[in-house]
Amino acid sequence: MKEWAEARKICAGELIPAAKMWRDTHVAGVRKITVPDAVDAFLKAKTRAGVDVTCSYDQILPRLKPTFAGPMETVTARALTAWIYDEFAQPVKDGKPGEKVAHPSTVNTARKRLVALWRWARKEGYLPATAQTEAERIDSARVEDTEIGVIDERLHCEGADAPDWC
Repeated sequence: MKEWAEARKICAGELIPAAKMWRDTHVAGVRKITVPDAVDAFLKAKTRAGVDVTCSYDQILPRLKPTFAGPMETVTARALTAWIYDEFAQPVKDGKPGEKVAHPSTVNTARKRLVALWRWARKEGYLPATAQTEAERIDSARVEDTEIGVIDERLHCEGADAPDWC
């Protein structure tokens, strides 16, 4: 009775809605799926919906399978972040031997694909319906602003450095 009274006090007397919210935000009641099976089902669903996955999801998501072979609900944002930075790291030009870094645009693209997979899994009942997914908790990388300009033929076709095609 003490536990019930404390729960009632914490929930301002709204125990049933609080219990429903707890159920919806925890893994109890969700169907189990492994990451490899989720990747396969997601790619199949996207293809069936007419989405060309060859240049997007298919380049990133299958790479998850060897690292995350277990249940989807056990994968953390921290593990996904580490995976992205490790999986997509490239050697640093003029850097120390063995030094690698993942380009921020690549990080953000990979994050976007993971978020799509995790949201799909939530929608399909493999993750809690109302909880933020672990993929959504991954921070986006900061991409340096670059100057956007217009290529003007006159800029390239004047002077001694003009290309032959001018």
